[in-house]
Amino acid sequence: MTDRDVIVTNQGSSAGALVAGIVAVLLIALAVWYFGFNSQSQDGEANIEVPVPTTAAP
Repeated sequence: MTDRDVIVTNQGSSAGALVAGIVAVLLIALAVWYFGFNSQSQDGEANIEVPVPTTAAP
């Protein structure tokens, strides 16, 4: 008989990778909700008032 090298690899899924994937999806969904749907103005325009200087520039 001839000698043979046997290499065993674990092809199963990792629970840590599954948890990391779920956390990543939740963080992306939270970011989309916060920046996309949580606006202060309903019409999409900002209402910024800049006071006009009362004295003339030298």
